[in-house]
Amino acid sequence: DGRTLWWRHERMHRLALLDLDGALARLAAERDEFERDVVGRAGAGVDRAALCAEAFARAEQIEAGWEGALREHLNKHGYQARSFDQPNTEAPEFEEWLAFAEKQINESNKEHLSLIGHSMGGLLALKLAEKYKVKKLILVAPVGSQPSEKYFTEMGKRLNREELDVFKKYQNRSLNSAAIKKNAAEIAFVFGLKDPWINEEIRNFYIKLFKDVAEIHVFDTYAHMSESEGVTDLPI
Repeated sequence: DGRTLWWRHERMHRLALLDLDGALARLAAERDEFERDVVGRAGAGVDRAALCAEAFARAEQIEAGWEGALREHLNKHGYQARSFDQPNTEAPEFEEWLAFAEKQINESNKEHLSLIGHSMGGLLALKLAEKYKVKKLILVAPVGSQPSEKYFTEMGKRLNREELDVFKKYQNRSLNSAAIKKNAAEIAFVFGLKDPWINEEIRNFYIKLFKDVAEIHVFDTYAHMSESEGVTDLPI
């Protein structure tokens, strides 16, 4: 649901990753001023519930302008930035997501294409890179390609049967690593050792498959690196 806070932040996050330093420079001053004001007013005797409500309302107003500002910044620097909500996020189907993403790509300038994928979007980005030439391919905590039954048994402790079936079906596809290496000029993987979803099996699978060509970043203090964990930019 593109109206939720998570997806609004995720759209902005993905835009910022195309030029992280430039995006931070463009937005940091307004962000820092806002945070100083809120923290400075959170002293003794303050109605903190009211302050929190006001802060969230102000943050929503500020962030509403940031996505447009990021697009403007990226366009000035030669990027055509597209961010979008995948269909059917409650029960994602890989083929549906792939077709939708390809439609977005085919409506864009494919000569200078970069892809950023997080979690389930990471596997999607890898499969797209089998087919399309990519300048940069960034995979943040990507889900696996045909993980073992042992992995899904472990995930079954966190998911109900229906959710587990969706999760398992989504990852039931192989990768053509040779095609990805041929098509992607630069590849980077980012993992967090505290990630409950991307375990050692999946990390090692990708590291073994791509260590000869990719940057591999593994951080011991990070988990799934989602906005809900307070992660707003990549530690690279």
